[in-house]
Amino acid sequence: MQKNDSSIDTPWEAYVVDPPQQRVESKPATYEVVVETGLRIPMYDGTELAATLWRPKQVGRYPALVERAPHRLEERTGPAGAYYAARGYAVLGVGLRGCSGSGGTFTGNIPGTPTGDGYDTIEWTAIQPWCNGQVGMICGSISGFTQYQTAVEAPPHLVSLLVREGPFSGSLGMGGTIPLLMLQAVASSWTENQLEYCPSDLSDQAHRLVQSWQQDWQAAAESAEPGSPFAPIPEMTKRLPLYPHPLFQGVADYYNDWLVPPQTAEGQQSVGSEGKVGQVQIPICHLGGWFDGIVRDTLAAFTSMQQRAATPEARQAQRLIIGPWVHGPMYTHDEPVGLLEFGPNAKLDFFAFRQRWYDAHLQGKGDLTQDPIVWLYLMGADAWLGFDTWPPPQTKAIPWYLHTDQLSETPPQSAQNPDAYTYEPDDPILSLAGGGFMGMGMDNRPLEDRVLAYTSPPLEQPLTLLGPLSTTLHAASSAKDTDWVVRLTMVRPDGASIILSAGALRARYRHGRDQEELLEPGRPEQFNIQMMPLSIVVPVGHRLRLTVTSSDFPAIDRNLNTGGPIGQEESGQPASNQIYHDSQHPSHILLPVLNGPNTQ
Repeated sequence: MQKNDSSIDTPWEAYVVDPPQQRVESKPATYEVVVETGLRIPMYDGTELAATLWRPKQVGRYPALVERAPHRLEERTGPAGAYYAARGYAVLGVGLRGCSGSGGTFTGNIPGTPTGDGYDTIEWTAIQPWCNGQVGMICGSISGFTQYQTAVEAPPHLVSLLVREGPFSGSLGMGGTIPLLMLQAVASSWTENQLEYCPSDLSDQAHRLVQSWQQDWQAAAESAEPGSPFAPIPEMTKRLPLYPHPLFQGVADYYNDWLVPPQTAEGQQSVGSEGKVGQVQIPICHLGGWFDGIVRDTLAAFTSMQQRAATPEARQAQRLIIGPWVHGPMYTHDEPVGLLEFGPNAKLDFFAFRQRWYDAHLQGKGDLTQDPIVWLYLMGADAWLGFDTWPPPQTKAIPWYLHTDQLSETPPQSAQNPDAYTYEPDDPILSLAGGGFMGMGMDNRPLEDRVLAYTSPPLEQPLTLLGPLSTTLHAASSAKDTDWVVRLTMVRPDGASIILSAGALRARYRHGRDQEELLEPGRPEQFNIQMMPLSIVVPVGHRLRLTVTSSDFPAIDRNLNTGGPIGQEESGQPASNQIYHDSQHPSHILLPVLNGPNTQ
């Protein structure tokens, strides 16, 4: 997937491939569509799931696309149902247990939709008179999760998947932190979607939750300009203790379950599919966005299945596409994210792209063999690059070291005093409004007077960064537990400090989520912080900056610094935190620098 031209000046040009949109043909609607509501699908234990069907009016057997979701089916699956049914597919929207009139109880996937529901749904679909036995699935986010969940169940009639932004691991927090704002938004949204199905004795409670979310966060959203810190923080979000939250009790108990660390939750098990990829037997296209908080799961799903799927054919049939997009099917466009702008090649007609995939796999129409295995958009170049694996083997991790106020490729050679700051849980660094995950794409300057900042000299030549990032901090805290929050920014000549990547780590989980260990106050330790992956050309004259702090609230819950039970305390305490960057403690960020094909 590379051009063997060693004479070009920029390394990325050796890997340029056609933009995916150039391979897409938008096909016209050719069928009149009918909608059938009130379908019931029996599960293995007698529970019946509610479903709605979109299909061509013309009687016949068609390939089927299934979505399993906790949303209102007409709103969630309806747009895709109308689109694909008009182009020769039967589309089935299926409510998860306890949703949209389905039997059973909705668990919020903690510990997950019971294994077998996906299998039974696919096999029921395959034998219906409107289906030809060829079945795929749609869409993403929670429906991406249910796609991966169904893939590892390996129903015989499931032929292929295209997963958009699916939570493969089942864990959404970075480094053991809790993505508080996102979890509240998801639980409130799901509750709103199911108000009409809520039991009468819980109806008032459900309406209180939805009303509180809509009123409180609507006011916060209206008062916060894009790029400015969230303020004021609604009471429902800043209340302590986090767990249990009375607004969610009874109507969205899964929200409270999400807040309990997995190693302490009684009876709770991993909800992800990552440990079962050896059961995957089908081609899957994994699609995500550089600014989506789930992109690391998208990359992990592709890599795991390419290496460990059930058969050589399945391993070779995995595909990956990552564009400059935020979360959601409507955002595969070329619009800016914060201050980052893209060219026309960033745009992708998602519905048409997905039809191309399923036309090939469910109907044998079209040729995908000329597509790259890995399709990555490179920001700053408006180009798509093709590779065979992730991360690209042509990328080399280069350490850039922290010095006093500076970031450099030169490691520290002598003693330097550590940098110190105080983190107050009652006065946290507030999350920026707008942009992608953790404010990516936004100008970080509104926060930088309260954080440690390490800045490089202006670049003398372009720097192509493509791959995973991580930061290693040698640090100490006066507390038994605290958080480390890091951001990599690109500093333009005009001073704008644009967030390119971010990461977080809860100190007690520095050895892993299953190896909780509190800190010894004052003792320096090494902390490895995983960050969001990156694909960008940083221009000449720009600088790189790494910032360090201990909060990003409410995107991340506040660490109260006590070392007590997560989410169950009513107050915290200040933490005096120190960052070391001397020859014995070389704190650094690993930057994924892309090399040309002939670079040693």
